[in-house]
Order: sequence, then C-alpha cells, then structure tokens
Amino acid sequence: MPGAPGAPGAYGYGGGPYGGGYGWPGPPLPTGMSVASMVLGIISLVLVLTCWGSFLGIITAPVALGLGVSARRKVDRGELGGRGQATSGLVMGVIGTVASALVVVLIVLMFTVWADEIEESDPGTGPGGSSIDARGSVTLVMDR
Repeated sequence: MPGAPGAPGAYGYGGGPYGGGYGWPGPPLPTGMSVASMVLGIISLVLVLTCWGSFLGIITAPVALGLGVSARRKVDRGELGGRGQATSGLVMGVIGTVASALVVVLIVLMFTVWADEIEESDPGTGPGGSSIDARGSVTLVMDR
C-alpha cells in the first residue's frame, strides 16, 4: 500500500525521503586557461604550416603546452572546467613544439651549412652555357 508509513511512494514526482533538491549542478564551465591553451595550440599548428611562421610557433606552442598542463591540473582538483580543451591544448602544444623545432632547425641548416652546396649545384651558373640566360638577347639563326 503506497500510503502506509515506511512504504515506497507512488510513481511520479513525489517527494523523496531525502528532501527536495535541484540535483547535480553539472561540471564547471570551461575557463580562460583551458580555452587559451586550445587556441594557442591551434595557432601554433597553423604557424608551423608556414615556413617563417615556425619561428613564432616556437614561442606559442610551448605556451600552449604550459597552459594545457596547468589547466589539466586545476581541472583534476576541481577548480576549473574544460578538461577536453585543456587536453587538446596540451596535445597541440607538444606537436607544435616538436614540429616548429624541426622546421626551424632545417631552415637554419639550409641557410648556413647547406648554402654552399646549393650554390654549387645550380646548373645555370656554369660556363658551358647549358641554360638560357634571361638577361641576354636571343638571336635566331636560320640556315638555307
């Protein structure tokens, strides 16, 4: 019998034995630190795609990495929200740091160590005249 003391209540929206409440409030909303790590991670990956942007990516990617680590620690303690954004910023920060460092090293090597080899292998600078010199005039010779 549903109305008896100590018996379970009827189906529906009845009052429970624990009193009325509004339920679980949900996870905390993402904060600026989580969002900043994700945005800087995206920016650093876009900068790596451009050759000279890698020099800026070498700055933005470690910042995204640091913000992502810090935000994940605060999310684990329950101080912040946005665990997914913090994780994506951390991952993109790692990828951006490694890729930027590789591109910067390759650019520096290209302009310092390999510069002499690139100039020596240029086929248009030889005295054999195997290439067309765009600065000179072209003469058309016809045999009859």
